[in-house]
Amino acid sequence: MLTAKLDITYISDEELLTGYTSSYTGLFYKMYNNQDLMGNRTFIDSELNEHIDRSIYEFCVSDVKNKLKQHLTLKEKKLKEIEDISKELDENKFKTKWGFKRKYKLINKLAFLNRTINNDMCFGGKALLREITKLSQLQDKSDGQIKLLAEKKKEFKENRSLGIYLVGQANCYGNRKVFHLILI
Repeated sequence: MLTAKLDITYISDEELLTGYTSSYTGLFYKMYNNQDLMGNRTFIDSELNEHIDRSIYEFCVSDVKNKLKQHLTLKEKKLKEIEDISKELDENKFKTKWGFKRKYKLINKLAFLNRTINNDMCFGGKALLREITKLSQLQDKSDGQIKLLAEKKKEFKENRSLGIYLVGQANCYGNRKVFHLILI
């Protein structure tokens, strides 16, 4: 399969494309947070609208499943690392100066892994979310801080927006969805 990333320089109907991406993003996050909705017929029928059709819905379902597998793999990797560190701490005596440093680092890493094992994925950027939180919690904000907070929130919202992944067919000479977007 060939994949081509397009550098789009002109969009004839930007509102239509924005509608597609916002609908797709909302659908993705809704299904990611509640996996039972993927098989619910009433949910599927309610979500199919002018921007989301059956094929885009199926792409979204596959993206959600891939992201869930990725999250599960990351969690399994952390559990394996916790097991390995615990085993090393139990087996070694750590009697030298370097041994004490190694033990200290392993204990800190184990504590960090145990703290973060059940954390959910942060879409949009964890560091950016921390900055927004710090700026939001300030009591007396200056004009510069208010402007910076608005910029950070806008950037966070843009980072959370997902791109649309469309797959074409060779017998249709490409992707019918893309031609639909171009011709309108």
